[in-house]
Amino acid sequence: MTDKQWLQFWVDQGLDDDTIRQLIITALPGMANQSPDSNNQAILGVIADLIIDEVDEFRKIYESRSLDRAKGGILDDIAADWGVSRIDNDDDFLRFQIRLAKMLSRIGVTEDDIISLIAFILQADPTEFDVITDPDQLGGDPEAVRFTNIPNRYSKSARKKNLLVKALESAVMPEVKIVSVDFQAVASQMLYVATATKKERSHFAVMDSMRDRTHTTDDNTTVATVTQRQRLHQVSKEG
Repeated sequence: MTDKQWLQFWVDQGLDDDTIRQLIITALPGMANQSPDSNNQAILGVIADLIIDEVDEFRKIYESRSLDRAKGGILDDIAADWGVSRIDNDDDFLRFQIRLAKMLSRIGVTEDDIISLIAFILQADPTEFDVITDPDQLGGDPEAVRFTNIPNRYSKSARKKNLLVKALESAVMPEVKIVSVDFQAVASQMLYVATATKKERSHFAVMDSMRDRTHTTDDNTTVATVTQRQRLHQVSKEG
């Protein structure tokens, strides 16, 4: 979460500075002197400052243990709690692995659950890829599944590709057979347009002493347009 979001979080919990101070300085009964310049308010102000300092330390510790802000050894401890091991010094990727472990711990085994898992790992729109469970498309095997058309632009990292395959293997039921996990790469080359023009001119001359001399021209123009466009479609299979 951002600093602004954390501030709102503590406000919602009633643990922001203003709420704490207001609770303390209004703690005396109505009959007591609550004038801002009174000794009672001065004492309560000191108490409020001390308590706010203690609460601030608690907030810092709490935030440092949150996944968004944890780093170093604290982040490693959180990862260990979820059975995740650090593979390099990339804290962001370790956070990603922890979130994935959390998701796998509560995900179901329906087709929609698997789609949500793929979308989460690759940060992809669920409408961009397909999960095929129709036995007619899988050699008649009712317990087979195939993941296809997963956009390759979302999986530039080989680590994420491998992570996806392993996560899918963990998410499906043991008896379910993953036929393949197909990533697609689509690219269009530059469009070339060429226009060719052919113009023919024929001359007809008639020489006859009995007729006037005539000279006619027959123009015949042919225009041809050639368009070339190539679309490359490559499927790489994992698993």
